[in-house]
Amino acid sequence: MIHPLLDFSDLSVQELLEKHQEYTKKLYKIEPGSSLYDSVQSMREAVHIEYQERLYLQTFKDNKEQQEVIEIGEIESTTYAQRNYPDDGKILASELAKLYSKKEESIDDQDS
Repeated sequence: MIHPLLDFSDLSVQELLEKHQEYTKKLYKIEPGSSLYDSVQSMREAVHIEYQERLYLQTFKDNKEQQEVIEIGEIESTTYAQRNYPDDGKILASELAKLYSKKEESIDDQDS
């Protein structure tokens, strides 16, 4: 857990790296599991988080400055007048009516 009173925002990037190195060296000298070890590890983590935030901000700023529009070509399109196709339902109904009328004619022819 990061201690709320640790503030490394006034340090430079180089100083953050030096602090991280300093806390890492101290961790090697302290026995793991002790409360002092946990405190030093929290301080090292706070330094690391501050350093990562600076890197992210710098990367974001660099990417924002480098954004530009690259022209890769033009697209030309032509719109043609669309034919007015009849409704599929009307076509289906018409074809079914023709089919049934032909069947009725054939039935009438068989009866005579």
